[in-house]
Amino acid sequence: MPGSELLLPTLMLLGAYLLGSIPFSYLVARSFGVADVRRVGSGNVGATNVMRSAGAPAGALAFLLDAAKGAGAAELARLFTPGSSWLPAVAGAFAVLGHVFPVWLRFRGGKGVATGAGVFLPLASRSAGWSRWPRSWRPWRFRWRCSGSTPGRSSPGPRWRWRDW
Repeated sequence: MPGSELLLPTLMLLGAYLLGSIPFSYLVARSFGVADVRRVGSGNVGATNVMRSAGAPAGALAFLLDAAKGAGAAELARLFTPGSSWLPAVAGAFAVLGHVFPVWLRFRGGKGVATGAGVFLPLASRSAGWSRWPRSWRPWRFRWRCSGSTPGRSSPGPRWRWRDW
């Protein structure tokens, strides 16, 4: 049947977007007593705003769940298409797009930091660990939480040494 070779990648990318668009931070904040996390703090649906508005345990849970949906999208694509080298990475990008533009919240979501971090776990697990060290000390040193996400994304460091694929 013509076009059937595109059916599985298309379904994988659609599924990755829908998985990424599950608003775990919104749901965690609601379960911790915050009516609408978009109306408090920065107005963002993300783990950092959940931590500010609902507390550190809620923020940690939101971060883990947001990272898990990124890791899940990339890992599922890797398992279902073992010969593909590009589909897991693109599925991870679609999960991040789903987090940033969730269909359930009228396309107004978070920034995708936790989901993007989760994407790297199944794709480049050793490198993902090394690239997180700039994130670990900056927020406590400068007392500004977002100061950890930009250096963590942009620091090449030992990431270029190992190739996990």
